[in-house]
Amino acid sequence: MLKGMAVSEGFGIGRAVLMPELNLDYGAAQSGGVEQEQKRLREAMESLSDRLLVMARQVAVHAGQPEAEILLGHKALLQDPEFYKELDELLCFGYAAETAVDRVCQKYISVFRQSEDGFFRQRAADVWDIRQGLLTDLLQRTPFHEAALPAGTVLVAGEL
Repeated sequence: MLKGMAVSEGFGIGRAVLMPELNLDYGAAQSGGVEQEQKRLREAMESLSDRLLVMARQVAVHAGQPEAEILLGHKALLQDPEFYKELDELLCFGYAAETAVDRVCQKYISVFRQSEDGFFRQRAADVWDIRQGLLTDLLQRTPFHEAALPAGTVLVAGEL
């Protein structure tokens, strides 16, 4: 028997589908040069930003605007000039975009987790989501699309 936390009220009866975890191992990633890595990072950030906007619109319709604001907050953090500056500095030192994303995101996650303020501790999860999204694009992985599941499916995920 699986135990977990429900993300919606009531109960679901249907075929359980386990949400697959993406392999985001970037150990083989190598820098293609500063300009190439900057381009790859910009494209990944634009792609994730576009996906977040689409998801926020869908969530607003199906779950409400307060829930959509979480995704819009991810989009705002993604567009933070200081965040990009830190990423770009690592690219200029010769790191691959994947490594830069992981290092900068892990730094922010660590800082947020150490905060005594619950609001800021929750931001660690937001940065983790951004990390996952950027690595998904940089590694050219196909994100899981729950919209493709048939009606009556109960989605089971390690983290949603």
